Amino acid sequence: MGDLTRDQRRDLRLIGLFRSVSLAGDAIAMITILLRFAPHASGYAVGAVTMAGMIPPVILAPLSGVVADRVSAKKFLPLVCLIEATIALSLGFVTGTLGTILLMGALGCGVAFSGTGYSALVPSLVGVENMNLAQSTLQSFQGVAGIAGPLLGGVLVAATGQRWPLFIDAISFVLCALGTLALRGNRVPEPTSKAERRGQFTAGFRWLFRDPVLSIIVINTIFFVLAIGVVNICQIFFTVRVLHATSFEFGLFDAVYAVGNIAGALLGRRVPANDLGRSKWFFIAAGILGGMFFLIGLSSNIWLAMFLMTLAGGANGLLSVAAMTMIYSRSPADILGRVSAALNASVTTTSLVSMALGGLLLNIFSSRSIFQAGGGISLLVVLILGPIGLRRISRGAVAEN
Repeated sequence: MGDLTRDQRRDLRLIGLFRSVSLAGDAIAMITILLRFAPHASGYAVGAVTMAGMIPPVILAPLSGVVADRVSAKKFLPLVCLIEATIALSLGFVTGTLGTILLMGALGCGVAFSGTGYSALVPSLVGVENMNLAQSTLQSFQGVAGIAGPLLGGVLVAATGQRWPLFIDAISFVLCALGTLALRGNRVPEPTSKAERRGQFTAGFRWLFRDPVLSIIVINTIFFVLAIGVVNICQIFFTVRVLHATSFEFGLFDAVYAVGNIAGALLGRRVPANDLGRSKWFFIAAGILGGMFFLIGLSSNIWLAMFLMTLAGGANGLLSVAAMTMIYSRSPADILGRVSAALNASVTTTSLVSMALGGLLLNIFSSRSIFQAGGGISLLVVLILGPIGLRRISRGAVAEN
């Protein structure tokens, strides 16, 4: 793995493995919960369960970021994982709607702290200079987990019922806690003065949106998350009703995007380790992603649409690696937790908005039009923001010289 030391390689593989197992466990749990509710619960109840896990990371972003930046990672992360394991275990016994929603909300609170903590920990394990390789590796691990988790969830529910899959999710959190303790590296924040603590809760948001380069990257990313979210809502109608896809073809349409995402993440290892190179790759990938969505909207054949969706997934994987490594490299080490929490809150909020917007737009426009508009607007945003971002980086490089 590049220029990593033996301990860094070990820690990267270890955190990639146990975080992926945990993410697969989460996917298994979500499939189980949705299958539990599907036969009798209303759409509102299913929506509430889904939202319960997504809202806490947004609300708790300022606090989770501060905790990640103030407490040793190997002290608080294992504890959070064990709390998550207890909640997941409880979900195996609680079957009522209200109880499930409350426990999913509690699990979302845990994710707010664990997600932020692990995001801030990685640069300390491998060094910021190795984040291209690290981010590429972690995203590819997580991509595999994202494919395997839902598949295993359905199989496990069919084979064992609705309790054991949730116990397996609890076990995955325990493994995550043990894996964290087994890491050789750690993130131990430096003590801060009272003056440094002023404004600490908003430091991550302020840095992301005031940095001349990161603000462009984040705004562009938000547009793409919005477009992808809206497209995801309408894709079943587009593929099944417009392109006349079978159930198998619809499942494959979703899977090829995930496979492309993994390939794009692996390609992210080739991203240059400098701001200008990362920005160029980011905007190129963003342009390809928008273009592919637009072309999918023009497709009249499901197999052509699948090919374009694979390329879109690859562009998304590459875009994510370039964006994250740019954020890590330009953010001060002492506020990485708050920056990670702020980014996650911004992306999650946009995802929630995209769900509502997608449903609204489907009542007004055709699914084909939504694909075309989502891709076209995303491409337009790249053409506007790309030159601005590259100009700002070039000016910064000249100023430094």
